[in-house]
Amino acid sequence: MAKDPYGEKKAAKKLGGKPQLNSGRPWYSKGDFVVGQDLFDRKETDANSFSITEPLWMKLVLDSIRMSKNPVLQIFFKKWGFPTTLVVMSEERYEELVRLAERGAQVTEGSTVGEVLHNKEERISGLLSALKQEKPRR
Repeated sequence: MAKDPYGEKKAAKKLGGKPQLNSGRPWYSKGDFVVGQDLFDRKETDANSFSITEPLWMKLVLDSIRMSKNPVLQIFFKKWGFPTTLVVMSEERYEELVRLAERGAQVTEGSTVGEVLHNKEERISGLLSALKQEKPRR
């Protein structure tokens, strides 16, 4: 089995970020690490695939909103032909990063998901209700 060449702390350092206290367990410090305006949640798998489910993504989005950050999911595949790390973000954030790069701006100056969704309060409260009603897994 391939060893993760970075881990949370090394991945954060490589990207110029800061690891979250206790890997995001406290209510006030979610996610695994923060890079500028982005909150990263890092997942590692020995499997050949990884499913991004709506509850997984919505939890990251809500944690990001609470922290005024953008959600980013980092997935490390250990068993592929060579260790591979992928990054998943919203299309809006990707487009924003492209625009910032074209202007030569700092990536950390981007707007947050909270600002993008500010006028969609019904959607956010609907997501919160759905998460609260979700049945726990056994």
